[in-house]
Amino acid sequence: MDADELDVGLANVGCLFTADLDLEGDQGLVEQRFAHGGHEQRILALAPDKTVFHIQGHVLWGAAKYMARYLTGEAAAPELVERSAAGSGEAALLFPAAAFWAAHGAGRDVVELGAGCGLAGIVCAQLPAPPRRLVLTDYDPDVVAVLARNVAANAPAAVGATACALDWKQPAPAWAAAAFDLALATDVTYHKELCPHLFEAASRVLRPQHGALLTANGRFRYHEAVCRDSAEAVGMALAEEWLDRDTDVVLSLYVWKR
Repeated sequence: MDADELDVGLANVGCLFTADLDLEGDQGLVEQRFAHGGHEQRILALAPDKTVFHIQGHVLWGAAKYMARYLTGEAAAPELVERSAAGSGEAALLFPAAAFWAAHGAGRDVVELGAGCGLAGIVCAQLPAPPRRLVLTDYDPDVVAVLARNVAANAPAAVGATACALDWKQPAPAWAAAAFDLALATDVTYHKELCPHLFEAASRVLRPQHGALLTANGRFRYHEAVCRDSAEAVGMALAEEWLDRDTDVVLSLYVWKR
């Protein structure tokens, strides 16, 4: 795939993956472990020594690991970058994480967009107060197949988590339209042309004037200005943003403008 073909692919899909590599046949996928709060997730992902740019969805990215640590309350409060008028005055929205989850995720309907290996969404299913409904989504059928295996192997049956295909450029299917209170997305803004599609998808699946989008992105893969413009275009706004300098991950909360 040359550079021009890569740009076209990135512009037209929610995430970009290869369709011509037999990952399991090449021994490319391995079990990676993530321990938290007495639980251990065993996530099938691309072996670190086989990581290449064009196999995004099978990589267990650092931002997904940070989001997982955040959700479990194991990430220390990083540096506050911005709290906007869309937030709630002086009180932090994202920290402590338990308070954020109680307000937006516990007993509610949660979706992960561009879930890839699914670590962040799977960790949600293990929280003491899990979602009422949990759906992990991605674009590529091969990635969704591995995602489904990860969900089946790790998410408690009682939560009823599922993995589904979701195309960010198409109208939301009936099961997803205005159906969720919280959307999660990790490391999905690695190319600026993906940002508008992410926010368009979020605006379709979140409940009007109620839902929120929480993203975690590597600082050097995060197109901040494009994300803010894309949020504005669908009627959302950045409410709060934090930077963890140890991991260079930016944690951002977007909400509907009031």
